[in-house]
Amino acid sequence: MPTQRVRLPGSLGARRGPVDAEHLHWCSETCLHVTANERRIIELVSRGLRNSQIALCTETSPITVKNTLSRLMRKLGVQSRTELAVLALRSGLLPISRS
Repeated sequence: MPTQRVRLPGSLGARRGPVDAEHLHWCSETCLHVTANERRIIELVSRGLRNSQIALCTETSPITVKNTLSRLMRKLGVQSRTELAVLALRSGLLPISRS
């Protein structure tokens, strides 16, 4: 199965496949611009919650959660919830939980 090309902001150009070191470095810089609310949503996504469950936790609507996730994934250059969670953990945006 061929990998998909993704256009990243800045000078990184296109990348293929899962999160790599160059993308991780770029995201470490970009993660500095993630709001507290976005960080909370990433944390809940990384725990496996659905949009409706995240909406209850954050006291927002599922549509707001969906829109926030879409914006975050574009901002961070990922295409799935799994990539978002992995990137957040690898970049230090979320602490690695030992529980």
